[in-house]
Amino acid sequence: MKTVTYTYSVSVNVKPEVVFAYISDLTLHSEWNDHLSVEAVTPGPVKVGHQYISIGRTLYEKRRNELQVTSYQPPVTFAFVAQDPDFKDITHEFKVSPQAAGSLIERTVTVYMTPFFEFVWRWLIWPLINRPENIRSMGALKAQLERINK
Repeated sequence: MKTVTYTYSVSVNVKPEVVFAYISDLTLHSEWNDHLSVEAVTPGPVKVGHQYISIGRTLYEKRRNELQVTSYQPPVTFAFVAQDPDFKDITHEFKVSPQAAGSLIERTVTVYMTPFFEFVWRWLIWPLINRPENIRSMGALKAQLERINK
């Protein structure tokens, strides 16, 4: 298996504590990913081990993923693993760093795939579908954070 990792970043005019609280609530991710819904399985405040179910749309197909929080270090690092039927474990890690006007959010996505699929991914799926979608969702995250923080 090959490890494929991509990092997307965006600067927001919002304090790190506010950013962290927002991105660590997985049920709010649908506010900046219009193709996604997330439901908590584990009740209570977010912590490592909490589980969720997400339903997302990929290429006109609905996909169910089981999510589990793997890192919760306010206000710096939040991560979860999505167990996808085809790609197995996909890690999503968010790092929040203070900046003069607010925060820098870095989202790193790590996927494991066969060498053949990695080739198809790198030269077809990522540039045409995945990269534009992730850039769009990071822009939507910025807009949503700045809208609710007014």
